[in-house]
Amino acid sequence: MAEAAVNFAIETLGPLLVEEIRLWGGVRKEVQSINSELESLRSVLKDADARAAVEELEGGDYLPEGVGNLFNLHYLSLRNTKVEKIPKSVGNLLSLEILDLKNSLVRELPVEIRNLKKLRYLMVYQYHYTAGFSIAGEAVAKVHRGLGSLTDLQKLSIIEADSQVLKELMKLRQLRKLGIRPQNGNGKDVCALIANLENLESLIVLMASKEEILDLQSLSSPPQYLQRLYLKGNMKKLPDWIFKLKNLIRLGLVLSGLTQDPIRVLQALPNLLELLLTGVYNYELFHFEAGWFP
Repeated sequence: MAEAAVNFAIETLGPLLVEEIRLWGGVRKEVQSINSELESLRSVLKDADARAAVEELEGGDYLPEGVGNLFNLHYLSLRNTKVEKIPKSVGNLLSLEILDLKNSLVRELPVEIRNLKKLRYLMVYQYHYTAGFSIAGEAVAKVHRGLGSLTDLQKLSIIEADSQVLKELMKLRQLRKLGIRPQNGNGKDVCALIANLENLESLIVLMASKEEILDLQSLSSPPQYLQRLYLKGNMKKLPDWIFKLKNLIRLGLVLSGLTQDPIRVLQALPNLLELLLTGVYNYELFHFEAGWFP
């Protein structure tokens, strides 16, 4: 009798329990879906708050330590501000991809910058316009060890580059734009670096003055995709590799010491559209011939 009652209960209640479990499973999935949407919304709101906080900094002269709490920040611009110092807490912005310090007063980057593994764009310099050119000014930034860990960097300009920094830069194989001010006598290390960065499209090499020797002769194979090149220093002869830059469209030379008319040798560059020469050659008149600069 008891066994019959148990069988009846199983046959009757079993399907009901299965249906109950199925319904609860559906509810649980709905709850999980709602939680996921709420988390996405929360992330969006945090990013919006972060953007609003950064927008308040425009035109200011101070970056608070609390900026390091904006963990979802992807873009930070201090362009055209009077900010002089980047707080160490910036190293907490692990999602940061763009740090734009153009025309700010920042002259040194904290060592914590090396924590920003997602950083793709780091620009810190002042610029001015000459004859239609946007020229990087004399202001450059000092960096510390660990820069080589930022392997996602694609644009980096302009930094002081001693021999240690040049070694760190060798690790940044994705760089497409690079601006450096090397120390006098590091010409061979600079050439090794340029040869290693095969994806470079834009290159700036500035010595501290036009009187400091800029020796780039030992570079045999320049980056084939290079489109923009800007050089400043003392150079007796243009490097032979410049004439191999078939994709070069923009060339700026602020040089002293040249003993040859640069026009005669630059005229063969097939895609050159813009040329800036400043103090390059003791001349009264450049000589051009028909068929030059095709």
